[in-house]
Amino acid sequence: MDYENIEEDSISFYELYQYFKKWLWLIIAAMCLGATLSLVGFHFLEDEEFQSSAQLIVNQKTASETIQYNEIQTNVSLINTYRQIILGKSVLEKVAAEVNPNLTVNQLQSAITVTQTENAQTFDIIAVMESPELAQSVVQSAIRNFENTLMEIYDTDILTVYVLSAPSYEPNKIATSISKRAMIGAIIGAMLVIGILILKETLDTTVKDEKFLNQFGLVKLGELESLSEQEYLAAILDSMASKKGR
Repeated sequence: MDYENIEEDSISFYELYQYFKKWLWLIIAAMCLGATLSLVGFHFLEDEEFQSSAQLIVNQKTASETIQYNEIQTNVSLINTYRQIILGKSVLEKVAAEVNPNLTVNQLQSAITVTQTENAQTFDIIAVMESPELAQSVVQSAIRNFENTLMEIYDTDILTVYVLSAPSYEPNKIATSISKRAMIGAIIGAMLVIGILILKETLDTTVKDEKFLNQFGLVKLGELESLSEQEYLAAILDSMASKKGR
């Protein structure tokens, strides 16, 4: 094992730690500034979006009063099929025609999500739009056209669609959590400053110690200390005085 290399790596990590420790105040300041700018930016630049949702269940009608386990499993597995129907072109074209003809199928597919409750027969239709009224109207139209399409595909005596919770109306816009906004800004601020500090240290070719010279096979011959202005003037006067004495 090359202990010398390990020692050198350990020393370099330690020096890196010491270097960043020296600039810790700047990193913390950048994080605070980044978090503040992120909060302000999100507040003024974030698009206003509103959400509406409804919960549905589709049951198969059965002659038996007792619902069999296999029937429940079939209903659960069919939810993926229902999702494809709801997000399909046929349903969404009708939704756009009813709600806003300017909406496209692609826009509605991006705005609508169908989520299944885990291990349950229920599923939610969620729409995110630029106004609470539009979001609610999109969910209402999606449910209506989904039910009509389902009845066209299957016999009405086989399936029944139940709306467990009607499309909601939420006047408050969807917002990213404050903590998440601040964290994003703080991370970006810290990364920028750390990147600048690393670049600054990499481009700095100033000789700092004897170890720096050894890396290039050079030998330290001595040191030249810098003089203050007063020391420099005093040295000149001493030199002039010694010359006159001669």
